[in-house]
Amino acid sequence: MSRTLVLNATYEPLGVVTDRRALILVLNHRATMVEDSGDVLRFSGIFMLIEDQYGVGDTVDVLEVQGIVEKVGLRVTIVRDGSGTLWYLRNGEILKVGNQSQSG
Repeated sequence: MSRTLVLNATYEPLGVVTDRRALILVLNHRATMVEDSGDVLRFSGIFMLIEDQYGVGDTVDVLEVQGIVEKVGLRVTIVRDGSGTLWYLRNGEILKVGNQSQSG
């Protein structure tokens, strides 16, 4: 059975739990997945989809890129900037997003 190391906000180890328990903590908003090792699912893309932070066609400002979202996947978001450059942004690195297409 796989195990997951749980860290506090300052990255000090708190304990080791099963992957199932770690997933439950994440889904209940008691924990956040910040990085993966390739063997673990990246949850951040799932949350972006569930929370409707942005979608295809939205005008966004994310990771120093301003443009229109062309695709949102579980691992990567694709944004085309004003000069036509296509940017592939890893969802796990996106910490904040400005969405000019959504009203507050």
